[in-house]
Amino acid sequence: MSKLYIMFKSWWIGDKVSAEGFSFNWQAALILIIIVIAISFIFTWFSEKKAKVRREKWKKIIKKNKK
Repeated sequence: MSKLYIMFKSWWIGDKVSAEGFSFNWQAALILIIIVIAISFIFTWFSEKKAKVRREKWKKIIKKNKK
């Protein structure tokens, strides 16, 4: 577990250590933000597509019951 923590910490912070502390790895943060945004768009698209299919099924069921 400690190796995983060290690997994640070195990826996130990077090797940029200054006298005051550390310099944040903005490139890694930007990549992470882009990945999160892409995943959220994909999930939103799939959920809307699924909802549309579900609405169509309900419309067919309602039409059959009215006849």
